[in-house]
Amino acid sequence: MLFMRFVFFVPMHGNVLLLALLSTSYLFVNLAIGMLISTKANSQAEAMQLAMMTMLPSIFLSGYVFPRDTMPLPFCAISCLIPATYMVDIARGVILRGAGLAELWFQAAVLFVMGAIVLLLAARRFTKMIV
Repeated sequence: MLFMRFVFFVPMHGNVLLLALLSTSYLFVNLAIGMLISTKANSQAEAMQLAMMTMLPSIFLSGYVFPRDTMPLPFCAISCLIPATYMVDIARGVILRGAGLAELWFQAAVLFVMGAIVLLLAARRFTKMIV
């Protein structure tokens, strides 16, 4: 945030605390994905490869690098399944538009639901690994 503000001179139009609060939903879903990856991987190298397989689509299909409006329809549909898509919407909303919770609750809710589903999958897979 400091780098954005003082190096690139991007003004912060929204509330920093709101951005931090809504970022916890993105953190939650990413931690759940990490737990799911750890239940699948047999080694640290395999876990790193699986993590890279989730990060690259997140970068390119989330709307961070390329606008989602210009993507072909199948890629746009896939981007709805990527948590980074919703975090990019939250960050742009708070930083550039000064959006509040009333405008961004849906994106945060989607991230929490995604996180809960992935966490349940990871927990289910983890219990099968123990037995």
